Amino acid sequence: MRPFLTISPPTLPSFERYTQTTQPLGPYTTPTQDIFAAGMRFCNSVDLHVKHAKEHFAQVKKLGAKAAKADVVEESWKKEVSGVLASCIATGVAGSVLRNVCNGQIAEGVKMDIPEMGRRYHGWWVVPKIVLDKEKR
Repeated sequence: MRPFLTISPPTLPSFERYTQTTQPLGPYTTPTQDIFAAGMRFCNSVDLHVKHAKEHFAQVKKLGAKAAKADVVEESWKKEVSGVLASCIATGVAGSVLRNVCNGQIAEGVKMDIPEMGRRYHGWWVVPKIVLDKEKR
């Protein structure tokens, strides 16, 4: 147990920091910021992060299974990496639809479907599908 004596538990955030993190737009009952403006900031950050993730996973795919020391399970590795790249693309598409909703270009008739396990591009990357109801548009 001696090696673990120097480890201390993490410090808890202050209540102000907790509230700021869990309620970035203000209290749930009366938000202090414009929700659509916050949505636009969120969409822009999603675009940036998805772009970086796509670039990095493309580099991983280019390196191949041998460089990842997964040459024994190469077919499965290729399938998983392709699924992650497809999830990046689907996340980008969902983000662009969400941006149109936040811009006010799409006012109503928007719903979100969460794909079930087995119908996702990748098992641990859940990408909601934003569907536009044509009857309400």
